Amino acid sequence: MKKIPIIFQLEEEIFYLFSFLNLIGYDKENNPGGMHPLRKFIRQELKDVLEIYRYSLLKDYLSRKHQGQFVQWLLRKKYIPEELANMYSKKDLSFFQKFDKLFRKFVNKEREILSWSEAKKFYLIEKKNHYRKIVKELHNLIKALNIDFNLLNLDKVVIVPNFLDAYNWGYGPKIGKTAFIVYGPLKNEDFRLITHEFLHSVVHSLLLNNKIFLRKIKKFFKDTRPKEQLKKKGYDDWTVIIEEYFVRAINIKSQRLSLKEKRKLLEQEKKRGFKYIERIYIKLKKNYKRNEILKNILDNIEAFVPSQ
Repeated sequence: MKKIPIIFQLEEEIFYLFSFLNLIGYDKENNPGGMHPLRKFIRQELKDVLEIYRYSLLKDYLSRKHQGQFVQWLLRKKYIPEELANMYSKKDLSFFQKFDKLFRKFVNKEREILSWSEAKKFYLIEKKNHYRKIVKELHNLIKALNIDFNLLNLDKVVIVPNFLDAYNWGYGPKIGKTAFIVYGPLKNEDFRLITHEFLHSVVHSLLLNNKIFLRKIKKFFKDTRPKEQLKKKGYDDWTVIIEEYFVRAINIKSQRLSLKEKRKLLEQEKKRGFKYIERIYIKLKKNYKRNEILKNILDNIEAFVPSQ
């Protein structure tokens, strides 16, 4: 089976994007101790800019799209620009093009204040501290799932640290043949965020591209019209919600944790609004060995469309 390279990559544009998002009102944070030092510094540096250029008037952009959708746009525009017209409706394409124009204007004006050359020092320290550990976690997951990368049409995994985001928050878009993992600061070296985001590329490629699976699973998830609890997290489409269910269930199943710890994680997911997750997890737990998860999901799709 082909091995896949896992690359640590600094993305200057992600840094500028989240500088811009923080400026226009992105305040999300999960850490009781507050934001990452780099994020605090950038937000402080941009305070005067906010008043001068009235960027606060752009907050409407954040209310209309989840921040992960801006990450996806930026990476698609950089790596697969020729496909943009086929990936977005005319309305969404117009929206992101207008946003992109404002974003580029901001970068050109504030590049000196933001000082990427200083900021990237934080990310080089992150590489030194965590890169090998992250690679080990991903290799363990790949082994546990017995992933066939030819089937996934993936050539590489790229991990991108982003300290201008909330702690333990990330995004896992598949861009062309690359699985991107864009992740915020990690608390207590908990790498479940990394495996979670990687699984988005896996689940999206295997399940959401399977029309038979989607048609059948949709009948089961009749009430997946976005509830407020999920909508606030950016899950505004039923296919996105289905993807999240499987990503979260597989991630819990594949972790080397005690049954008690896995039970606790399942309960946490229910509280977050994923009330069906245990049904999917039980199918994984009951029927399949740890290193056959993906193969058996594909071979037994019917089993993952539970009866009401």
